[in-house]
Amino acid sequence: MPADRQLATSALAFLFFAEGQRAYFATLFALGYDAVFPDLLPPAALVALVPLAALLAPLLPLAHRVDRSAAVALAAVGLAVFRLPMTFPDFVLRGVSATLVVASGALFLAWAVGHFDGRAVAAGAIAGLVADQLLRLAGTTWDLSLRPGWLPVQAVLSLTLLFLVLWPAPAGSDAADGGGATADDDNGRGEGSLLERRSGGLRLRGALALGTLLFLDLHLLSLPPVVARWTGASYELAALAVSAAGAMALAVALLGRGPVRNRSLALSLVLLLGLALGAGPWLGGAAGAVLLALGHGAALLLLARALNPASGRRGRGVATAGMLTFAGLTILYAATFFYAYLFPFLEGAAPWIIGGSVVLVAAAFLLLPQPPASPRRPPVAMALGAAAAVVAASAVLVLALGPPAPPPEDPGAAAPGAHGRVATYNIHFGYDARWRFDPAAIAEVVRSAGADIVALQEVPVGMPTAYGIDFPLWLERRLGMAAHFAGSINRLQGAAILAGVPTGSLRAIPLPPREADRKHLLHLPAVLGGRPIDVYALHLSVHDEERALQLRAALDYITAGRAILLGDLNAEPESTVPTMLRDAGFQDAFEVAGADPANTWPADEPEMRIDWIWLRDVRADAAEVLEAPPSDHRLVAATLQVEAPNP
Repeated sequence: MPADRQLATSALAFLFFAEGQRAYFATLFALGYDAVFPDLLPPAALVALVPLAALLAPLLPLAHRVDRSAAVALAAVGLAVFRLPMTFPDFVLRGVSATLVVASGALFLAWAVGHFDGRAVAAGAIAGLVADQLLRLAGTTWDLSLRPGWLPVQAVLSLTLLFLVLWPAPAGSDAADGGGATADDDNGRGEGSLLERRSGGLRLRGALALGTLLFLDLHLLSLPPVVARWTGASYELAALAVSAAGAMALAVALLGRGPVRNRSLALSLVLLLGLALGAGPWLGGAAGAVLLALGHGAALLLLARALNPASGRRGRGVATAGMLTFAGLTILYAATFFYAYLFPFLEGAAPWIIGGSVVLVAAAFLLLPQPPASPRRPPVAMALGAAAAVVAASAVLVLALGPPAPPPEDPGAAAPGAHGRVATYNIHFGYDARWRFDPAAIAEVVRSAGADIVALQEVPVGMPTAYGIDFPLWLERRLGMAAHFAGSINRLQGAAILAGVPTGSLRAIPLPPREADRKHLLHLPAVLGGRPIDVYALHLSVHDEERALQLRAALDYITAGRAILLGDLNAEPESTVPTMLRDAGFQDAFEVAGADPANTWPADEPEMRIDWIWLRDVRADAAEVLEAPPSDHRLVAATLQVEAPNP
């Protein structure tokens, strides 16, 4: 197979793998969640082991049955075929297809590395990951390729990959271009190119570095939401910086005689990677965002180097070790978001996991030998053109999507009894009770509520368990409402307030106890119905003792005057929470409106009332619980009369 075809094949393979691994880890999260809470689905603990078996796919004796070229082709066919049904949001269908995509991607790593031209695989991997980044950018962090409307495009891409690996190569193509190995070549003794005989497959050190770099890049550095939330920079700046770094890495990989062949340069990139992850969030602002983006470029180049071995074993068990490293680090990092329900020792462990990953990469590259030079390279114009196209596409997407329209200007004094509408909604990380992930449906529920202010709980930003989406940003762009977010865990999971009215600056007050599931009280001054009002949003613990401590600390902060308190309080009417709120001068919106209260959880057949709207010095004309099937909670809304203060 000619080198250009190998590059295109590798690019599509890594694109499909990058998309598949997000759905794969989301599936593991859902099954793991049901295993932690077995009342929901008792067999989930055993079912969760099934996707993990996909990581063992390289151990299959595939090339013992066919030659190595055929093994690569079969892996690519698996990627092309199984990627198609993953486009649909059904949990079972997406989970099964994502698992098979990950298994096929692992097989591709095992057999293509060392068989294809080294630079073709390396540059193809970067091209695939950069293309994946553009698709997420086009979807405002929610992968465009995981929506049903993408199916025709996916069919074309899958057919293209099938054509690349199944259609005979043109006559006269040179095996020295990186392919054309026979069964004898598989043992390194055939008549393939010198590069083929020297490569063999992934080395263990390279595989460990590869798995670690996939974790650091796919779940941290390549995500503009993470860069923006960690540094406080705008999403637009973070997106352009990350895209430019990816374009730079692609150009370097295409222009060089081999990806990062010099050991000193590789170690310098490792140093840049560690500096970016360690100092970028601390530095903050535009400088921190640019530094993290440079870390993304370094990670891509190091990943390309790990895919270009100097020598090594065939890659079966070695590739499995790399995949297990990738999955293990991702699962461990994801568990830090849920330490209160899993392992308390993981509280605050994310920086240690990230730092340990950088150390592992450094150790691997200290031991990796220098790879051979690739026999050919594409024209300079092609490399620079590809990089320029990435930057231009990113700029167009950022500018075209743009920030939402600002909320309306303060209308000033309004007539007595001016109206406003508020709501609270636990979005359950974007999943419904049966683990269908549908951000568009969440947005439609919020829109249909017609609220001026909406408090949201269980809001993810860049989390591997929620497809890496920045939910506040996505809803902001979708609904045209300003999103105010506070991350309680790793600065990436927390609560938000959507506002379609003028507001002040958000304050997030951390609540005790420290060893609990960390929560914040959100305070947002707003103008509702022409009147200034303090809006508070709260998500309390599921444990009685922690809940009481958190609410007491919140009430100590809340000042006197007109106020609205919204949130998932995890407390039923007969608990101490309503008593504490009434003692602080708040009234239940349903009691004020004379409406019959309704249960709010679970969404399909509610059994408990745990989501509340509390008012102080505000009248309610109506209060209602709305069906909200995209989550496991129902939405609670109230229409208010905001009266002028007493003279």
